[in-house]
Amino acid sequence: MFWRNIIKSFLNVNTLSSVFLPRNAILQTLAGVHNYLTILSLKNSPEGYYRKMPENLKKISVDLRIIGIVHSPYKTTKDAPFQGRNEVSEIEINKDYIDGLKDIEGFSHLHIFYWLHKSENYSLIVNTPWDTKPHGLFTTRSPHRANPIGYSVVELIEKKGNILKVKWLDAIEGTPVIDIKPYIKKLDSKPIAISGWAENANL
Repeated sequence: MFWRNIIKSFLNVNTLSSVFLPRNAILQTLAGVHNYLTILSLKNSPEGYYRKMPENLKKISVDLRIIGIVHSPYKTTKDAPFQGRNEVSEIEINKDYIDGLKDIEGFSHLHIFYWLHKSENYSLIVNTPWDTKPHGLFTTRSPHRANPIGYSVVELIEKKGNILKVKWLDAIEGTPVIDIKPYIKKLDSKPIAISGWAENANL
């Protein structure tokens, strides 16, 4: 703390001269030392090294608009498969958003985002059905999340009015849909992606 205060005082001095180094070089060096000491103190703190989020951003109110609802062969969470199956579900789009479906027939696959309204009591450490070791929540597909947003890539079978018939959707009956985006293979396909612990899992 003592050295950091000295460095801060140097950084705040407007008239700094040196026989050996230009003023900017000295300031950059001092700033680097200051950053290093800050990181070192955080690493040695009980909380470890992390960047603190501003308090006003830790919890904000989000206004979600429900654009549709899922009609599914899966009636309960126990019925739903882990990642969808080759079964047909329907997404009924609210009449206020029908115009947003224009040109959707040209896409074979869609990204579907939905609210997991039956999700309960999330944990930051998760046991998955595909591995014997526990993993961090954000490295898993657990439906129990801090913000229970579900996501699937589905195959679009047919659009009829405000109804989308799709396959590979793992959402249960009555699930609120919050967004739809087209699957664009030039943007979304990542053949060189590495899947961490799931790389060798039997999915």
